[in-house]
Amino acid sequence: MDERFSEIGRFESHSLCVLPGVLENVSAGGCKVYFPVSLEPDMEQDYTARVHFPEHGVMPPLTLVCHPCWTYSMEGKTFMGFRFLRSPDTPGLMSHIAFLRSNSGEEVSEIKKLIINSAVSFVS
Repeated sequence: MDERFSEIGRFESHSLCVLPGVLENVSAGGCKVYFPVSLEPDMEQDYTARVHFPEHGVMPPLTLVCHPCWTYSMEGKTFMGFRFLRSPDTPGLMSHIAFLRSNSGEEVSEIKKLIINSAVSFVS
């Protein structure tokens, strides 16, 4: 199973939904997306999506071909899991996953340093 990273991003696939979805997590093999509306996707169809990652800043979004694996709707919202298929921007996705992997340990250790500090300090 691929390592998943919590990553917020924008997921646009106009053949699936007019409104963009919110990327909740990503791996080399797929992603989880939240849509603010109720959807009934064709589970046999592949969808082309433009995925915007925050670290990319002014770089263009990645164009990825996705296949829906599961869907869950409640109270007018839809959560969907997608599997990534070979896409024009697969190398860009792999580069982004490598970036996330290389930075995931640093962030955790920095947070631990802020929380767990062995120095004694007195408040007066």
